[in-house]
Amino acid sequence: MFTSLGRSISHRPRTTIVGWLILIIVALTATFTGFGGKPLFDALESGNPVIPGTESAEVYDRTQEDGGSVLFVVDQIPEDQIPGSGSTDVESSILELASRLDETGVVSEVTSYPGVVSAITASVESERESALTELEEQFAQTQAEIDALSQVDPDAGMVAQAELDAQREAAISALNAGVDEELDTLLSSSDVKGLLSSEGDGFVVLVQLKDSLDAGAGTSAHDIVVSELERATAELQGIDAGIETFSQSVILATDAIIDQVQVDLVTGESVGLPIALFIMIIVFGGLLAAGLPLIGALSTIAVGMGAIWLLAQATAVDSFVLNIISIIGLGLSIDYGLLIVSRYREEIQELLPTIGFEADGSDIPKSLSDQQEAELKRVQMSAVETTVATAGRTVFFSALTIAVSIAALLVMDAQILQMIALGGVFTVLLAVIASISLIPSLIMALGNRLLRPSVLTRVPLLRGVAKGVGDSATDHGFFSRLARLVHNRPWPILIAVTALLLVMTIPVSGMHLRSSYDEYVPVDSEVGQGIDIIDNEYPSLRTPEVQILADAPASDTEASALVSALEDAYPDALITVSPVGDGAQSLIGIDLPIDDPVGPEMEGIVSDIRAMDSDVEFWVGGSAALQVDFNDSLARGLPLALTIIVIAVFVLLFLMTGSLMVPLKAILLNGLSLLASLGLTIWIFENGYLGFNPVAGLEAYVVAIALAFGFGLAMDYEVFLLARIKEYWDAGYSNDEAVERGLQRSGRIITSAAAIIIAVFVGFVFGDLIMIKQIGVALAIIVALDATLVRMLLVPATMTLLGRWNWWAPKPLVKLHERFGIKH
Repeated sequence: MFTSLGRSISHRPRTTIVGWLILIIVALTATFTGFGGKPLFDALESGNPVIPGTESAEVYDRTQEDGGSVLFVVDQIPEDQIPGSGSTDVESSILELASRLDETGVVSEVTSYPGVVSAITASVESERESALTELEEQFAQTQAEIDALSQVDPDAGMVAQAELDAQREAAISALNAGVDEELDTLLSSSDVKGLLSSEGDGFVVLVQLKDSLDAGAGTSAHDIVVSELERATAELQGIDAGIETFSQSVILATDAIIDQVQVDLVTGESVGLPIALFIMIIVFGGLLAAGLPLIGALSTIAVGMGAIWLLAQATAVDSFVLNIISIIGLGLSIDYGLLIVSRYREEIQELLPTIGFEADGSDIPKSLSDQQEAELKRVQMSAVETTVATAGRTVFFSALTIAVSIAALLVMDAQILQMIALGGVFTVLLAVIASISLIPSLIMALGNRLLRPSVLTRVPLLRGVAKGVGDSATDHGFFSRLARLVHNRPWPILIAVTALLLVMTIPVSGMHLRSSYDEYVPVDSEVGQGIDIIDNEYPSLRTPEVQILADAPASDTEASALVSALEDAYPDALITVSPVGDGAQSLIGIDLPIDDPVGPEMEGIVSDIRAMDSDVEFWVGGSAALQVDFNDSLARGLPLALTIIVIAVFVLLFLMTGSLMVPLKAILLNGLSLLASLGLTIWIFENGYLGFNPVAGLEAYVVAIALAFGFGLAMDYEVFLLARIKEYWDAGYSNDEAVERGLQRSGRIITSAAAIIIAVFVGFVFGDLIMIKQIGVALAIIVALDATLVRMLLVPATMTLLGRWNWWAPKPLVKLHERFGIKH
């Protein structure tokens, strides 16, 4: 199959290149224009990790049924502009804002501190005026009598008038005092004060959108409201330049995360790509050959983004999917491209001397005869055919292994993991298709330019480095000597490396998984700053750590009994009760004085509340509950996912090698390496090493992705190494010599590929999203450990100890492999 593919590509390279160009243009057009619809970044979403069918999902869905709201925070208001102490310009501006929002027709209610103060004040003053009028009417009859008395007896009338004036003044004073007290009481109520900053220098405006709006109209309504809020910001800062405002909503939070995704994407690629290019220039000793894997990587990412856009038209796709797909697509494409180009250079260096040229092509003249052109074309085609048949088969097996590992995430309940699985599988397939079609076609198109040494090799330092670590390896060198060293001491090396990896796994036993949506919002964004202000200065507006949906009205006796039980259980908590929807259900909020809203203590509280007895049915939600349900879903899906990975990898490696021991050993070693990498990642982030801020655990997504993607990446280098060892074993070499030669031939490529993919992963650490940082570090550690301790030491040690048993299989399976094994 691969030989036929290589022959086809070598004869028709331009057709393949044109096909890829068309595909890339269509994909990029879809990504950035959406063909008149939504472009990719506008089609992405970001939300809480909701698991359908769980208690937290029931609460989340039920409390998200309204039209949505926007919270507008006004901060740093000068003391003389604080509403409530007389009419101020700030108060007038906010009241005008409320009037404009009401006129839009998309808002059902606007609640603000100035508005509430104004409304209460107007209502109380109206009551005062009515009471004063009524009081005057009460004194009117007495005044008439005194007026009549004054006509008869002026002295008596004067005395009576003085008494009446005193009574009137006392009554008016008492009335005003009572009204003023009522006004103070109303303005001091928690409902009103809750809208005012605890620092006294700010307030909030809550804009509620109409419930009747559909998704499209709701988004448009939201945009109208935000536009009015931006206008209000300009007006407020015109009053005082020091006033700050922050708008907050689910849509704005999602936009902030997606914007950060774009920034982190560019940051990661701008850091990783130049380093990757530099390493490949060292490996290949020239820019042309080094650029080929990069072209394959960029083509994969371009088409992959188009595929994500297509997927987003059919279902909700989280913004994090794009970063993860970019990380994997970039790393694997460069890895595969590196192997293809390196194998081509190895093949062409063996063929050039057969037609009278030096192996390095240094003596190929610029002006060639027709015969020389034909001979060079023939050996190039032969080298490409062999490359696709050998290295192409290797990367195909690698991609198939990784794709199956990633596809195991499809059994998880979390939609984001399913989307990552679909996007990941498609990206891996694109990466391997590009490496066995586009890159060989580009090799043929470049022709003789790839055969001659690059001008960069004339630089003494670069020439020396390239010669030392480049891809033109012989059967004997550093890695073969390393293999012989391991052959001589297999047991000490096996025990020492295994012990080291086991020590690295220790942090896994105390691992805490997190999945808090608020932690994904960039802290420096307007939304992030708004969240911080709300949490610190508006305790009554904070989202409660626990939200309980009770299937009874708030005034119901059973609901009241549940609230009483909660108050007894958590006396330090602020507990609120509000109706939901039509009032048939109630929402109980529990705000606890706990620093970490999704820490182990909160998870324990969620479990305790769920275990409470009550006469009313209730569901427990909130951030910690969402996290508990998400982690439980991971625990439920993980055994099946791992089973799928193990069985699939076992079958694929058997079809490749015909051995039972090789896949069994690979699964055990890679599993140990994976746990060690996860433990090291936990240790780094929880302790704040390498410049990271200490965190209380890894993001739950990271663990699932690391297990699936990481196992696939580890198998990637297993396939690279085993393919070369198997070639020598099949050629009749002894087990130890096959390991030595295979490690020597693949060692430099594995090391170079690992260095490149680590550079790509580390590049994404320079972004701001904690989840992407953790994934970048986790995958970089997985690759580093696998390419060094496992591939360079453990694999040779175990293969030395097993000897010929490495290639053993029962006779029925040998026949099965002879019939179905995938060969060139």
